[in-house]
Amino acid sequence: MADVNPNEIRSSKDVPNIPVGESNRIVEAGGLTIRMGTIYAGGVTAANSPRVIPVRFGKRFASPPAVHLAVVSFDISGSSHRLGMSVMEVYDDSCVIHVSTWADTVIHGVWANWMAIGG
Repeated sequence: MADVNPNEIRSSKDVPNIPVGESNRIVEAGGLTIRMGTIYAGGVTAANSPRVIPVRFGKRFASPPAVHLAVVSFDISGSSHRLGMSVMEVYDDSCVIHVSTWADTVIHGVWANWMAIGG
């Protein structure tokens, strides 16, 4: 999986279509659309942190949706478990998620579910 420099992202068209969250599920009810998927990041260390993960929603929302993240599982070595995950940019058809750590923590793998909710 390729990394993306967040300083080079200027609009949603700059977010590459990387196969993350291909298991998108779409729910539509009462004028709201919910799209869901799973992301993975591995080999994250302080030296290469943050890991930037672009996510495409598969179909545009009318406006940028609210995006929620939930950690599902992680594989972290040692006794120090430092993990940060955040949604940094949201567009009507995609978002950018950062996974980070610091100090001596090594993240061998982390999985998170994302959910985009909008009209």
